[in-house]
This record gives sequence, C-alpha cells and structure tokens, in this order.
Amino acid sequence: MMIEAIKVRRVYGEKIIEFLGRLNLIHRGKKIKKVDDFIIIPLIRKPSEEELNLIFSHFQDAQLCMDFFEDKFSRPRSIAEVLRDFMSKSELNLLPKSFDIIGDIAIIEIPPELSSFKHLIGEALMKVNSKVKTVFAKKSAINGVFRIRELEHIAGVFSSVTFHREYGCVFKVDVLKVYFSPRLSFERYRVARQVRDGEIVVDMFSGVGPFSIMIAKYSQVDVYSIDLNPCAVALLNENLRLNKLRGWVYPILSDANYTVNLFRCESFADRIIMNLPESSHLFLDEAVRLVKSGGIIHYYCFSGDGDPVKRAYLKLVEILEECGVKDFSITSMRKVKPIAPYKWQVAIDIKIFK
Repeated sequence: MMIEAIKVRRVYGEKIIEFLGRLNLIHRGKKIKKVDDFIIIPLIRKPSEEELNLIFSHFQDAQLCMDFFEDKFSRPRSIAEVLRDFMSKSELNLLPKSFDIIGDIAIIEIPPELSSFKHLIGEALMKVNSKVKTVFAKKSAINGVFRIRELEHIAGVFSSVTFHREYGCVFKVDVLKVYFSPRLSFERYRVARQVRDGEIVVDMFSGVGPFSIMIAKYSQVDVYSIDLNPCAVALLNENLRLNKLRGWVYPILSDANYTVNLFRCESFADRIIMNLPESSHLFLDEAVRLVKSGGIIHYYCFSGDGDPVKRAYLKLVEILEECGVKDFSITSMRKVKPIAPYKWQVAIDIKIFK
C-alpha cells in the first residue's frame, strides 16, 4: 500500500529526519528509501497544512509524495521476548540471562525445569542473535583431563566446529572436543599486551592456543604451548596457519607436570601462563622451577566466600611457601569471571625472585 512521504535531497537527510521526528510524523515501522541523490521518508499520517508550511519553510526543495515502503525488521531483544506467548511468567523468570557465543555457535545452560522447552529456547536464541547458526545446551560440568563438557544439540545446523575471532586473531574450535572460553577474551589481551619482544613464554595448558597466538601476534617471542589433548594440539597447529604472527609458537603434546624434564633445564622462561584454574596449584612447583628470577607467572584459580581475590591470594601464599618460594611480589590481582553463585575465576600475576 502506498503511503504519504516526504522526498528531499540526501544532503538534508539527517536534519529533516530530526525535524520530522519532533513533529511525530515519521513511520517508524517502515524503511527510509534512498533513490539517487534523494531520500524518501515514510510518514505515519498526512501532515496538516501548518506542518507542511513548517517543513517547506525549513527545506525549500522538499516534496510531499506517495510511495511504497518495506517494513522494518525488528529483532527481539531477549529470549524471553520471543517466548512470552509460549511460557508462563514463572517459566520466563527461569530463562538464562546469558550464554556463551563461540564463533557462530551458542552454548547455553537450561534449567531442568525448562528441559521440555529446550528446542524452543534454542530457536529463540538464534532469533535474538543473527550470527548464531548452531545452539548447544550444557549437559555436564567441565571435567576430565581434557577439560571438556557434554553438550546436546538443540537448534540450528549440527556442527561443532567454528571459527572464533577476537582482537585480530582467529581460532578454529571444536566445542565437543576442546575447552575454549570466549569470556577470557579480555584476559588474553591483557596478558598479551604485557609481553615484550625477546621473551620466552611457556603456556602450560594452551588448548587451541588463544593465549599463545595472541601473544605471538603482538610480540616477537618464543612461545612453548603445551597441552595433553591431541585434538587441541591439532587445532593449535591449524590456528598457527590461520594467523599472521610476529613471534614463534611451538606446539607440544605433553603433560605439563613433566615440563622441566621436557625442556631439560630450569629457570629459562620469562613468563608462564597457568590457565587451569581448577587445579593450577598442583603445577605451581613446576612453574616456579621453569621461571627466571624476575619472571612472571600468570596464575589462575577458582575462589569464593566474601572476598574471592583476598582468599585466592592467601591460598597462593601458602602454596608458594610449600614450593620453597621466599621472595615474590604480586603485580596484579583481579576477578576474571563468575563461574557459579559466589564463586569466581581469579587471576594473580606473580613476579618470582630466586
């Protein structure tokens, strides 16, 4: 159906849209058209004679016309908005407020009470996020030496492989076979920007290489990337080909407990990354033996109860004493991300002196 519209030269577009907006004349449900050097703005109603006089006095070449317009596509802002006609208020209140997006794959945790709605929830998530093509629901916690969780495909195309981009890097990830957290994006960038050219870095639990690759992208360094998961190391090798790096990354399929034997030397690393928060304390003695005097250990752990950062620090001091470390300083302590009610992942940067 044709509706009333105002046609004006594009150079006046921003001004006339603001002007018509103040008159409450713009049809917000229709798309503005661009034709050659003109724009055609859909109106919600025919302007009064007084309004037309105002328009023509401010924009002398404006024209009143009739035209066809496409409807605007209004994307829903939340999963609850999509599902409000399918679920009760109490059920809508149980919907998760957040989820992880890795490339074009979304991973969501659905409460048991909403399990019968899981496919609807998956479809709703894709409507809210146009980039998402596949949705998985969590079926278990992260567990095992490979740090992976069981996932159930609930919507979209079935594919567990995707390409995730952050801070100029791209990572190929298989969400069913490796651990990867998009919520650590800033943490990886924070660490990478501390590294200086010429450093030797050991990434003790590298996974598909997000820390290692981001560090080598920004600095001319040697990064030794260790992981026990063969799938993670295979993807790390692929990711090295996908990214243009300034430094060198050396993938190593091994248990980080044997790093000293692996390198056959001690005190050679300028920096060590220990992103295994559930059990990094079990490997701290290895990290201490590997790091140079004055070197940095980026230590990650889980902590809770009131002040999680202080609690994590006090526990770390105990472990360092057990490792024989008497001289150290803390250069940074921060909460990285919540992992459960009253529980956080904490990052502590430690400078070790020998």
